Order: sequence, then C-alpha cells, then structure tokens
Amino acid sequence: MPGFYESILFNSDTEYEENEQIRRDCEDNGEEFVEHEIKDFNEFRKAVCSRIVENLIKPLLCEDDETCDDIKLTNVWSPRQYNFTTDKLDCEVHIDLEKLAAMIQADDDLRDGFDKYLNKKYTSRSGFISFVANNEKEYFEEWDHLDVMIDYYILTKIYESADVVAAVKNEYDFTSYEYDMMEIASECVCEYMVPAA
Repeated sequence: MPGFYESILFNSDTEYEENEQIRRDCEDNGEEFVEHEIKDFNEFRKAVCSRIVENLIKPLLCEDDETCDDIKLTNVWSPRQYNFTTDKLDCEVHIDLEKLAAMIQADDDLRDGFDKYLNKKYTSRSGFISFVANNEKEYFEEWDHLDVMIDYYILTKIYESADVVAAVKNEYDFTSYEYDMMEIASECVCEYMVPAA
C-alpha cells in the first residue's frame, strides 16, 4: 500500500482535480460551482484501506487458495512524519503457515522467487544488519520471522509473478492491483468531497 502522502491514492492535486471535474459538471448543467474539500480525511483513509483489504487483498489471498481463509483490517497506521516511511495497513490474517511453506517449497518458481526475494531484501549490508535468513533453505530451517513469507506471498499475488524482485524493478508499469487501488481511492474521494465551509 503506497500510503496517502503524495501517492497514487492521494496527493497534493487530488482535491484540485476533483474540483475541476465538479466545475466542469456544474458548467455542463448550468449550475453554480462551489469549491469542495474532503470532509473527514481520517474517515476517507479508513474507507480506502477497508475497501483495499476487502475488495483486493482478501480476494487475492482467500478465494482461490486453501492457505488463507480470512483477512480483516484492524488499523491504519500513519507516521508522525513521512520522511522515512508511509501509512501501513494492520491486518489480522488467518493463514495456514505450514501449508504456505509447503506450497512455496514444492513449487520451483515460488521457491526460486522466494530465495531471490530473501537475498534482495534480507542480505546484511552497510547500514543494515539482517536478522532474517537471506536464502530459502536457511529460512525454512530457522522457521522464524514468518511475516516475511506472508509478505512475499502477497507480493506474488499483486505482481502476478513468483519473481517479485524482477517485477518490482519495473516501477513504471502499474499492476492491475495498483489500478484497482487508484479506482477505489478515486471513488472514495468522490464520496467524501463536500462543499467547503
């Protein structure tokens, strides 16, 4: 999730662009234009995140797969400042970790993709000491930091590829998941825009 700070979900032009659409609609209908704004930004954020989880993430993980049977949004976390991180979704995920691990280990593409993912994200380097094994063999032997396996699996669904490292490199091609997120955010902007006081 890219968060709500200068992202595809919300940026400094979002309200302006929506107001331009409202202005055009008013002109077409012979009505007087009134400047609009998002009435409750926190509720807008929650609505977007809730729909992302229910309409995008849950179907990706739970509909065609026996490893996950439910996911629920529990919180939307936002940093005090956006210097180093952005908004995050906190979710409760009901997932069978043993089945997921067995599925990754049994599928050559998933196993190789997970190995590349661990190597790319969890190899210690200057300024970063990793506590996660950086290859799939050691990772499954240690059986620790299981959220990393879930993260990888979610990314395979989002990028529709076992090789998420290669998929993430191509940052200019939006996935259908990202287009769907933008559509959800756009719908919520329309719903939460009200005449400015």
